[in-house]
Amino acid sequence: YAYHTEPYTASREVSPRLGDEEVCALAALPLMLPAHVYIMVQKHSPYREFFIWSLMRMWERGHVQASRRRFPASMPACSGRRPRALALGQAAPAFLALLQLSALAALILLAECACHRFQPHHLEFRH
Repeated sequence: YAYHTEPYTASREVSPRLGDEEVCALAALPLMLPAHVYIMVQKHSPYREFFIWSLMRMWERGHVQASRRRFPASMPACSGRRPRALALGQAAPAFLALLQLSALAALILLAECACHRFQPHHLEFRH
């Protein structure tokens, strides 16, 4: 089975239910790397002080620590007894469909270019 989920949520749900060997047998495709979010403002903007004050308030009230506990920085490591292998053979139909649809899109683009090239253009300007 394959499913799309956030890695931290999946590890929190899967780890207690599966044994160590079953967790090591799982594999994941890294599709999107985690991104750090920044707030960009001008140097002497009044919003800068507001954002600093808001972030410090969140820190003091424990919101930052709570979110870090909820979403850890990394996935729990496998025990290392078995290597983790990812069989792409099961995902081959999805890659084949992607390739076929990309080829179809290229053919449609070429057909549109040909129609546009050979179609007479009559531009009428009205003043």
